[in-house]
Amino acid sequence: MKEKVRPWWDLWSAIFLIIALFLLAQRIRTTNWTDDLHIFVFLALIASTTGLALGQSRFSAWLAAIFGTAYGLFFIPFLLGLTINKDISWHDRIVNVLYFRSHAAISQLAAREAATDPILFLLILTIIFWILCLLASYMLTRHGSPWYMVLSAGLALLIINHYDPTNSTNLRYIQIFILLTLLLIGRMTFIRHSVNWKKQNIYTVHQVKFDISRAVAILAVIFLFLTWLIPITSTEVKRYNELWTTLTKPFDKVREQVSRLLLEPLQQPTIGEKASFFGTTLNLGREAPLSYTQLFNVQTDQQSTPGLRNYWKARSYDLYSDGQWQTSSSFQRDTLSPQNSDLSLPDWLGRELIIYNFYMRSDQQRNIFTVNSLVWVNRNVEVILFNINVNIKDPIAVFVTKPMQSGEYYQIHSLVGIPTITDLRQSDNEYPQWLSQYLQLPENFSADIQQLALDITAELDNPYDKAYAITKYLRENIEYSETFPALPQWKDPLESFLFTYKSGFCNYYASAEVLMLRSLGIPARFAVGYAQGEFNKAEGLYTVRQKDSHAWPEVYFNDYGWVEFEPTSSQPARMLPLGTSSSTPAIPISNLPSIEVEEVFNDLPETETVPAKDFSPQITADKPLTLLLVWFGPFVFSPIFALFVWWIATPLVRLMPLSSMIVDGFDRRGWEIPSWLQRLNQSREHLLFEKSYSSLAKAIKRLGYPVDPTDTPAERGLALSKMLPEVSPQVDTLVREYELARFSVHAANLLAANQSRKHILSTIRRTSLKIRLKRRFKKHSQ
Repeated sequence: MKEKVRPWWDLWSAIFLIIALFLLAQRIRTTNWTDDLHIFVFLALIASTTGLALGQSRFSAWLAAIFGTAYGLFFIPFLLGLTINKDISWHDRIVNVLYFRSHAAISQLAAREAATDPILFLLILTIIFWILCLLASYMLTRHGSPWYMVLSAGLALLIINHYDPTNSTNLRYIQIFILLTLLLIGRMTFIRHSVNWKKQNIYTVHQVKFDISRAVAILAVIFLFLTWLIPITSTEVKRYNELWTTLTKPFDKVREQVSRLLLEPLQQPTIGEKASFFGTTLNLGREAPLSYTQLFNVQTDQQSTPGLRNYWKARSYDLYSDGQWQTSSSFQRDTLSPQNSDLSLPDWLGRELIIYNFYMRSDQQRNIFTVNSLVWVNRNVEVILFNINVNIKDPIAVFVTKPMQSGEYYQIHSLVGIPTITDLRQSDNEYPQWLSQYLQLPENFSADIQQLALDITAELDNPYDKAYAITKYLRENIEYSETFPALPQWKDPLESFLFTYKSGFCNYYASAEVLMLRSLGIPARFAVGYAQGEFNKAEGLYTVRQKDSHAWPEVYFNDYGWVEFEPTSSQPARMLPLGTSSSTPAIPISNLPSIEVEEVFNDLPETETVPAKDFSPQITADKPLTLLLVWFGPFVFSPIFALFVWWIATPLVRLMPLSSMIVDGFDRRGWEIPSWLQRLNQSREHLLFEKSYSSLAKAIKRLGYPVDPTDTPAERGLALSKMLPEVSPQVDTLVREYELARFSVHAANLLAANQSRKHILSTIRRTSLKIRLKRRFKKHSQ
């Protein structure tokens, strides 16, 4: 085999590369697009070390590619197999599970149907990530080029941030990645220069390498700090989004087709925290969002309607299994325009038309949020519909084909109803056949959960009172928690929520109520979106933030349609008006469990709007000095920072006077040196040579010996060399340079003299006490 050129290798550059790829893997994991994204962390470590090893080897590029492919074909199925139930054999994991899941997803794609399993997305992403990490590390060690990693991983990070824009850690990941790439580029540039220096027989000492490395690190940190100071306004963000839209416009059709067929199975495990689009599946998740980032504002023409609380619904789900909700394939899609938006809605009782105006405050939003029954929207939209019969449809989700950006607006008209408790109690429980899918229970549905539902509703005989009682039980017996622990795959999350931990967030409250009602034969579905948010009475706007993301159950009542209930204890209770009836209710109200009453009969409360976090400086026209400092400050202070870093990171520079460096600069460029600068420099250098020479006397005194003032420089140097032989080379250098400067017309090397002085004094500080004690002990022993 032909021997290749000796590969590049440096421990620090390898560490920087592995950490950068690990960071990219961690960023993928934080998107929570689907389960098992943690495997990318292990994939980054395995792929990068494999690429480093192949780059170090003597294999040709083709042979290295074959080995890299072989390793990928082993490790990718292996890591995916680790995510499957540990009780299944490896043969069944690979063949009977992974193969058939992939085959089913590919078959759906071939039939141009939306995939219901995210396995295909996960498989494609792992292959791309393996190739990226493998090539990045291979190119670094084989060709000494960090640019493949910088460009490919940087582009991947930007794409991830674009499609996961609401993640609060975006800026942190970008900053750390930039720092690592600067360190890697600086390190590899130094290594390349070192190779060239060796070819020219120029050798560097370890101190120089350390100084350069430290300077690169400090410069990278300062550069990052300066870029952080540059203000980023909403206008600039909008321009970026417009540029991105222009660049990707030719691929819109392809992107939408891929999104529809391949990406919709991806789940959003924490509702609203990182979602710009609610897909066909949604996992219960482990963490509730806490961010105060604004998503949108809502303005409405509604009056103070008793019992009305708005839920900004994005989507509803009908099928539940193993901790995941899903929109079944029995729905159809349709496109609507403002001119043609006949949805043929059911004629439910007690509904009034209300107009809502939505103002986007975040980017990449695709969902059109609705309230109760959508009638009309002023945009071209795609709607997922359930056909109740040939002429009547029930909307499940509405979304735009092109993501909306911050600053955009849309309007909806909705039929909103507030049924009374009396009306709902009198609604019969003979449900039509089309509601059967909203009675679905998972195959392994817990008997304990069903028994709990029966126990709670044992004395009740109508659907409303049963839903009310289950809502009250969950609010009073389950504590709200922002997190939910990770569970083994075999453990039912809702059983743990109800019986073990007795705590969780809205996903678990809503899921528990929906399934408990279904087990009693009451149709219910799982709805997601956002709670009402904060109402600013002065502006007449609701402000909705990420922390308002919410899930709730919707219960079906004949003649009145879907009605929202609120089991989550952290949310205000939802109370409906009582209403009047000539008949006596089956169960007296006093016998029903009471829920804390929310004041829904008054005007909406005025709450103070918490300002969204904005890291951009607020600049106004009446502050020209502020504007000047913000925009031109970094450019003015950058040279000062650079000089400071140079002075801190390069100790050798501090051994030379500033006047000498200026004179050297004039001399190298062939400029005429001013006479006053020459005199200043000569005077300064004379003082520094005297200072260096005086260090010999200081060292002799520190060692406990007397100094003879009649000694010549050579005699004094010889005396110190006898006392401390390890500094003899430095003493000789110092004496030689001092004699040249003091007694000859030849130029002396001030830098060499100062280095020698520094080394001598440093050695004296370490050894003087030991030498003095040794002399004293020897004198006493004699």
